[in-house]
Amino acid sequence: MKRPWQIWILFGLCLATVAPAMVWLTVRTVELDRARVEMRAEAEQARRKAELQDRIAAALWRMDWTLTPLIAQEVTRPSFVYQPFLTASAAGGKGGREKVPSPLLTQPSEFVLLYFEASAEAGWSSPQAPGEADMPSVLAAGISAEGIARSRERLAQLVAGVRYDQLLPLLPENLLPPIAADGPLAQVPGTVGAPGTVAMAGDPENPPFPQTREQQEEPAPGEAGFVQQVDPPPPDAQTIVAQQTRQQALPRQSRDEDQFARRNMSVQNFARSQRAQQYSNAMFLSDANAVREGVSRPFWIDSKLILARRLVVGEEVRIQGCWLDWPRIRQLLVHEVADLFPRIELLPAAGDEPVPPGRLLATLPVQLAGLTTASLPDFSLPVDATSSLSVIRVSLVIAWSCLVLAAAAIAFVLRRVVALSERRAAFVSAVTHELRTPLTTFRMYAEMLSEGMVTGEEQRHTYLETLRLEADRLFHLVDNVLQYARLERGRNARRRVAIALDELRLRCVERIPERVRQANMTLLEELAPEHALAVVHTDPSAVEQILFNLVDNACKYAASAHDRRIHIRWSTSRESAFVRVTDHGPGIPAVRARRLFRPFSKSDQEAAQTAPGIGLGLALSRRLAKDLGGTLSFESTAGGAQFVLVLPLRR
Repeated sequence: MKRPWQIWILFGLCLATVAPAMVWLTVRTVELDRARVEMRAEAEQARRKAELQDRIAAALWRMDWTLTPLIAQEVTRPSFVYQPFLTASAAGGKGGREKVPSPLLTQPSEFVLLYFEASAEAGWSSPQAPGEADMPSVLAAGISAEGIARSRERLAQLVAGVRYDQLLPLLPENLLPPIAADGPLAQVPGTVGAPGTVAMAGDPENPPFPQTREQQEEPAPGEAGFVQQVDPPPPDAQTIVAQQTRQQALPRQSRDEDQFARRNMSVQNFARSQRAQQYSNAMFLSDANAVREGVSRPFWIDSKLILARRLVVGEEVRIQGCWLDWPRIRQLLVHEVADLFPRIELLPAAGDEPVPPGRLLATLPVQLAGLTTASLPDFSLPVDATSSLSVIRVSLVIAWSCLVLAAAAIAFVLRRVVALSERRAAFVSAVTHELRTPLTTFRMYAEMLSEGMVTGEEQRHTYLETLRLEADRLFHLVDNVLQYARLERGRNARRRVAIALDELRLRCVERIPERVRQANMTLLEELAPEHALAVVHTDPSAVEQILFNLVDNACKYAASAHDRRIHIRWSTSRESAFVRVTDHGPGIPAVRARRLFRPFSKSDQEAAQTAPGIGLGLALSRRLAKDLGGTLSFESTAGGAQFVLVLPLRR
């Protein structure tokens, strides 16, 4: 490349154009960001309070909607499933009855600790804790004895902590209307105990949970007291935000009551549509019509969360319900709203102090406690107006970093391109000059031999020997170029072997004496006996090529020296082996020594004025030494030059 400075001037002009624009853009952006942050800081506290209420509303919707099918499945279970075994029509509908295990025994809910039934006369029982007489049938149905024992222990705990006369006054006295086998509800598809089937006992006048006055209206005619359509899922946080924005004129308490009413209505609508599914299996209707079921209600007794209802069988009043697994339900609810509140506290709403409707669930007597603006996720924290870590400023830092890195990368690439272009030009010049001499000799001698101009046998032998030497020289040149190209591409896979230092010396000096003899020089080798048995872990062929290049370099540059000796000294230390190649030539000046190992460092003028070569042998030798795990360095000596090859010993 003749004029690389033109490229650098163009690169500098591009930077001079882009940098001022980036500076102006940075200043303006920082000013706008400061103004925006100050305005945001003024409105942040008010927004955080509104955001807290919005998230609480969204959390209540999510938790109620999560609990609705779970609670619905329990409060709408028919009364006859609370026995360990049920009497059903025989398979195929050919008459007869058969005994089948209750779904509460075979498929209990994972969120229920125990199902129970209690009466003043019969006491407490559970379909999950059958008597000893039913144990053979229970085990035949695949129920484990360990599960039965665990259920009996829980029943004993429940009986010890809860009394029948304590529980009965807590239950509503309202009874649900009976189910008609030929009524419209019998047409609703579904199967009792089927996976995914959920239902909740509901009545417009006797809801399972406390209702507002608006919810106690009579159902429309033809609905048979049930809503046959499930309401859509609860609105998300954005919908709730929009609703509360439209209701900003209302007091906070009125808005909370309205939200609680909406959630409660959604639960009741789900209940009315689902009760029919639990009674859609006609083979149990004959048993179901003999009793009247009451409205279910959840409540706390000590630390136990109970969901129960009264059951009227003739003149007898029984209690049916379940003991809910509150720790597991709480874990489910906390996980459901983890994205809204990473830390949330759910407490029983069982005290005398009323709970605001904006913190109360509509499905269970549970309240949200301990929620403040500090409960919001980290991204909602107030932004300090003096902070230097705002998103825009970080983006500016990243933009400037990218600009600097891009400029550095372009400069690096340009430098490498210019260097590569110069190296390519130097390579072409050096190789062209170096190839001209052997090719000229080949052509001239070949023509003379082919035309019969050389008649004497001795002269023909001399010509042929010259051609062989030039061929060796050309082969050495091409081999160095190809070897360096393989190293540049990273395709030089070396096979290292463990070899004694003396054996390595013998394998590496096969070609070297011939090259020394051609230069009319003398080769001296030194290897002390104590170092001969040291084992080197290396590639002998690569070491041979390195030493041949070093000796060839000494033969070229020390050919005019008075002392025509070349020394190869072999020695070892604790961890390395050393091979020193020394000549007694004019040495290497300090200026040229700095670029001694650069590839193609010899220009065409230097190649014409000095010894033949393209300046690749030393660079290739250093790359080979590095590839073997060693090093190659130059040491200046008095009256000559010395190269030191270091190879690792086997450990």
